[in-house]
Amino acid sequence: MKYQEAVQEARQLVKRSEDDQWRLAQLTYEQGQQGVSQRQWAADIGVTKTHVYCLNAVWKRFGGLSRDQRPTYAEAYSMAREGAGTPEEARRSTDEHQAIGTLRKMAPERKAQVVREALNDPDVAVRTLRDPHTRRQLTDARETVTREIETSAEIREQASPTQREAARFTDHVQVANHLRLSRFHAAEASRQLQDIDDRDDSYLDRFERDAKEIDDAVEWFRVVLRGGRVDEEELARLLEGGA
Repeated sequence: MKYQEAVQEARQLVKRSEDDQWRLAQLTYEQGQQGVSQRQWAADIGVTKTHVYCLNAVWKRFGGLSRDQRPTYAEAYSMAREGAGTPEEARRSTDEHQAIGTLRKMAPERKAQVVREALNDPDVAVRTLRDPHTRRQLTDARETVTREIETSAEIREQASPTQREAARFTDHVQVANHLRLSRFHAAEASRQLQDIDDRDDSYLDRFERDAKEIDDAVEWFRVVLRGGRVDEEELARLLEGGA
């Protein structure tokens, strides 16, 4: 088969059925064996180089098997893409990559919440702190937070009596506003949930966890209201988790 004929056939195969996808993988592998670069093949048939790499890997690994021995094309492609030994490993790897991609797009507050939850696992915490760069980052972060706390305290001490009184009034108003907003949001969530006739059970456990976290936050507030103190790290966890 001439190269241009292979290109034309491959263009048609890109969008067709399972058998055609296997044929596309075969053509890709055969053209590579004849000395055609993956970059050139990708450009000429109109796909990415990564796709061509996976097609080549699919046929190299499974092309010599009979149809009955092969996995489905989708499973074969997933294993090639993820470098996995089984379809189950490939699916797990895909899920992990998607989770990492989602995490990278999150706002810092949500990232912090995910990291805290992960570090609740002692094994994860140990593995994380074994990395010297991570340890340095945590040390720098701790120093930054300490300076912020000290600076805030100095500003309060140096303010005039009028400024301190105004700040005290503002602080109390903000506390009241947060409580009113919490009450409103909880009531609104109740109303909206009540209006859902066909509830998705997959959300119920999540709602239950969220409600438990709200209960925990309210209990912390009551501790402080009665004159107690809240652990600074625990308070930071609650603040970031609810942001």
